[in-house]
Amino acid sequence: MSIHDSCGKEFPHDHTFIQLVNKGGTCYINSVLQSLFNIPSIMNFIWEYYHIVNDLSLLNEGEKYPLGFFSKIFVDSLNAPQNEVLYEPNYFLDSIFKSTALFHPNECSDATEFFMFIAGSFEKTINILNNMNPNCKIPSFQQLFETRISSLITNESGYSHTLNETFLLCPIQLSPGNTYTSLWNWLSPEDVGSSTIIREFNHLPFILSFQIGIFYVDPNNFNASKIRNKMEIPISLGLRDEKGDKDYDLISAVFHLGNKIDDGHYVAIVTACKRWFLCDDTNIKPLSDDDVFEILVNNQIPGCNECSAYMLFYQQAGVA
Repeated sequence: MSIHDSCGKEFPHDHTFIQLVNKGGTCYINSVLQSLFNIPSIMNFIWEYYHIVNDLSLLNEGEKYPLGFFSKIFVDSLNAPQNEVLYEPNYFLDSIFKSTALFHPNECSDATEFFMFIAGSFEKTINILNNMNPNCKIPSFQQLFETRISSLITNESGYSHTLNETFLLCPIQLSPGNTYTSLWNWLSPEDVGSSTIIREFNHLPFILSFQIGIFYVDPNNFNASKIRNKMEIPISLGLRDEKGDKDYDLISAVFHLGNKIDDGHYVAIVTACKRWFLCDDTNIKPLSDDDVFEILVNNQIPGCNECSAYMLFYQQAGVA
């Protein structure tokens, strides 16, 4: 049965599903790509990038870098005659493996490290292409994710200074309760040595992203173990920065399955056309309301063991 048939007649049959082939340990890459390809702001970025470089005859130049092949996967799939595309991302993977020593063929790596790498790589490529042609004005990729935090640090004598930090992935720890609890724990006053730190949002981005601390690294031997706690994931968030209130909707999430940071398997859950889907490399299937409840409340993906939510992607409501 096709993915569309399993969704029922009411699901839009012109929606394109991109099924990414696992090329030997590349589930960490596929899960991040599936998550990004379903975020409205990323879809708009890719189309804008494609039209700019195509109009300026810079497509081939862009494909010297991972960004060009990232765009190619999405654009080729959506332009394909079929609405379910089985895609082997060989050129993209070759470009990744050639451009860094962080990742290797046939080895599973960390999904957050991959996300941070491509965010930096894409930004460098954008700068290169924009500098090649004065008419090339590709927008920033990283700015879609940049969360700016202001930290007021006060020592025991009352002296204060402010530290401004920018995060692409906001780091939150597993806490009893839900993502809100972990977020407020991060923002709440914290005693560090003889100083107190108070954090607040200066700027909230179009895409608010979180890395959940599901791994603990022993400082004595640097061995990493997985924390077994579960944390409820809100479907929406209401936050505030210097410009006022902002609402966010959960669009996608990356889950780690297994016991070790350098082992296991990665999958993504994504929302498309008001339905939730499990993306496990080429296997994409719709999730029932009960499935979604189990995933968001108990972090339990049907048929999977040792599941942990690892990365969360929220899209700001009303913008794309």
